[in-house]
Amino acid sequence: MSFAEFHGSGDKRRRYWARSAVGWRFIDESVPNAAHYALVRLEETGIASGLITQNVDRLHQRAGNREMIKPDVVFFGENLPKQRVDASYAAVEAGDALLVLWSSLTVYLGFRFADHAVKQGRFPAIINRGPTSCGRTCGDED
Repeated sequence: MSFAEFHGSGDKRRRYWARSAVGWRFIDESVPNAAHYALVRLEETGIASGLITQNVDRLHQRAGNREMIKPDVVFFGENLPKQRVDASYAAVEAGDALLVLWSSLTVYLGFRFADHAVKQGRFPAIINRGPTSCGRTCGDED
């Protein structure tokens, strides 16, 4: 739902909040898995830093990650606050590598950071169950 739809219609706002009220219970009851704890361990040992996530489930925080660069909820079509985007670009620039986990990079929000890493001369390591939108940009020749 776009912000214009949310802002312009009482029915859309009621639908948004009703769906959120029902769905949030499932998000709130979810627990971190081994991957979340592994990321925290990588950060604790200094191997990884500057976690950028699109998720709103807070599972990284529940697993113990306190150094996360995390956006507030952003409606479809809205931009992230410039300060957060700049901090994310800075994290990509400061790192030796970029590891992308469980993202198709279909949404520009995530893709732009992988693209930025490539422009810095570093091809992201991507772990995902399916294909990504990064393709040849990230060094995938298939």
